[in-house]
Amino acid sequence: MASRSTMGFDFGLESPETCFKQKNRWIFSIANVAGGESYSKALPPLRSNRPSIELKEQQIAHVIEDVYYPIKADWKPVNLTLYDIKTNTNPVFDWLNSIYDPENGKWKGVVGNSTGIKRRGTLSLFSGCGDQIESWIFENIYPISINWGDLDMGIGDVVTVELNLRYDRAYISKTNGF
Repeated sequence: MASRSTMGFDFGLESPETCFKQKNRWIFSIANVAGGESYSKALPPLRSNRPSIELKEQQIAHVIEDVYYPIKADWKPVNLTLYDIKTNTNPVFDWLNSIYDPENGKWKGVVGNSTGIKRRGTLSLFSGCGDQIESWIFENIYPISINWGDLDMGIGDVVTVELNLRYDRAYISKTNGF
């Protein structure tokens, strides 16, 4: 049997060990807000994305040219849409309420992270067999906007809540051999 031409490139795509990451095999976990197995009060995720970074540049003027160096990481907010299922308390509202009391219109004060608004987030991708194949850690994640969504008597869609989340930095966990 003749082999297919790879034009000199062999990326291992035909190998039986190649595991393509799937867009529908993931869980985004934030303690008591969203996520998986040990988060009994949390809402299940519907849609999200992996982190995005922009490297800010510094221009250095030389005599006959300009050169640029990356000097600052700018992590972009990540969006997370959750199914808004019936629970005894609303986990997203409880998270907001950890720093702001909308009923009385009062801020509870934010000094460092003593109030718990900044939490650790984890985004894990899984293989078809349920093995974790990638895990992102979001340090000090918190909501910069919360949208409990619209309602419409004319359609039977599921209610969701959308979070726009800011974080200090994100990185891939190396604890599971990644």
